[in-house]
Parts: sequence; structure tokens; C-alpha cells
Amino acid sequence: MAAADDAQHPAVDTPGAGGGAAPSLRVLRHEARTPLAALAAAVEVLDPAEPTTAPIRAAVAHLSDLLAAPDSGGAAASVPLARSCWQVAQLLQPLLDDRQLQLAVQVDGSLAVVADELAVRQVLLNLLTNAARYAPPGSQVTVTAQRRGAQVAVQVADQGPGVPPPLEAVVFVEGVTTGEADPVSPDRRSGIGLPVARQLARRYGGELLLLPSVSGARFELRLPAG
Repeated sequence: MAAADDAQHPAVDTPGAGGGAAPSLRVLRHEARTPLAALAAAVEVLDPAEPTTAPIRAAVAHLSDLLAAPDSGGAAASVPLARSCWQVAQLLQPLLDDRQLQLAVQVDGSLAVVADELAVRQVLLNLLTNAARYAPPGSQVTVTAQRRGAQVAVQVADQGPGVPPPLEAVVFVEGVTTGEADPVSPDRRSGIGLPVARQLARRYGGELLLLPSVSGARFELRLPAG
């Protein structure tokens, strides 16, 4: 399973003067605001009754949040986990529908984690995007969560090809991909998403792991319980 490019997040440490974002990232964020504003204006005239309108509006709102996020990351607070899961599910609904995938979110409404809500959404978005891209059409992607002492563990599992054994130890190294073509976008092979997602988890005292799996891929996000 290759890492998804979508998981780039402005809160991840990048080299630059004063410890802020690198000049290229600052320029990218600045230049992205104009087309995003045009896109946001276009979204306002979409028919609310159309099934694609809500996911498009959710995607625009998420991108706006990413561009507005501070370079140092947002402050940690109690984040309702089920809400973040369903927000990400809404973002991915067009992809899920296109690949005829069933998303099963089995997360108790009482569970919460201590982190930046945008960071939580971004890690989940990365994991679920990967799962949706590599799961066989017509299969199921599952999100489960449970409290483990002072932490909450969130697992995202799919029924795809999984991560080849030779790459399991390096899947979180930037630039590493499985070498397999992305079934949705064959040119997507940056190997950035999972390393960035792990950095975000660790920023808030958590961890992101690849778990052993008989079939498919299974990732686990651990964060302090809220």
C-alpha cells in the first residue's frame, strides 16, 4: 500500500528560518488561497440536493483549515473520535461510492482523544484514503477504536493486498512506496503520507503503527485518551 499524498499537513516540521515553514511551503500555501477562494465561491452555487455537494463542501472546508493551521500545530484539546471519523467519511464518500466500498465505523460515541482536531482528521484521512484506494471494489473498510489505559487505539483495516513483507519495516520512511501502481491514480507514488501521519501522531504524544495482518493492511493510531 502506497502512502497517500493527501496527508500533507502544514503543521509538520519543515526546515526554514526561525523554525517556521520552509519558504517553498509558505509560497505554496499563499498561492493556494486564491484558487481555493474561487472554488469555495463556486461551491456556494451548487444544488444542495445533489449527493456530491456535501462532500465537495467538506473538502473545501478541510483544505481551508489546512491552509489556516499554524506551522507549529494546533493546541491539543479533547476531540470526539466518532465525530472525526464521520467527518473524514464524508470527505471520502465519492471515492467510496466510485469503488463500491462499504465503510464500517465502529467507534463508541464516548471515546475522545487529546490532540489537535485537524491533525486527528488528517491522520484518519490518510489511512482511510489508502484503504479506499487499495481495497478491492465491493469490499469493506473498517474503523474500530477502544480505550487502552491512558490511550485510545484506532485501527483502520482493509481487504486489499496489504504491505509487502520486505517493506513493512520501512513503510514510514519518507519516499518509500510499495512499488505497486495505485489502482485509482497510478502516478501517485510520493511515499509522503504515512511518514507525515506518524509525525502528527507523535506530535501529540501518540504513535502510528502497521500491525501484522493475515490479509489486507491494518494500521493502528494511538493517542492520549480525552
